Amino acid sequence: MLGQLNSNIELIQNRLIELKLISRTKNKIGHNKMIDINQKLKDILIQLGKETGDTLFENVQLVVGLLTALYIKVETLEKAAVVLRKCRKEVYAYS
Repeated sequence: MLGQLNSNIELIQNRLIELKLISRTKNKIGHNKMIDINQKLKDILIQLGKETGDTLFENVQLVVGLLTALYIKVETLEKAAVVLRKCRKEVYAYS
């Protein structure tokens, strides 16, 4: 599950970099995947000029809301994986 989250976030980051909306950042790889994933989401929000949330779920909601204009309540890792996958597909549809 965490691997899927991380993969989708990296794909979203790469597409936003291709679109020149954000720049590449060096993410420190730690021993806690959830903290690393949350930091990647925070990096996206900060680079897009938005405030970050306190939790992983809040930051998933904020990134997805910002990029898709949809508010989706995220309370589980499964829901986070589903909404990030949908967000990734929409971001890749940007021309």
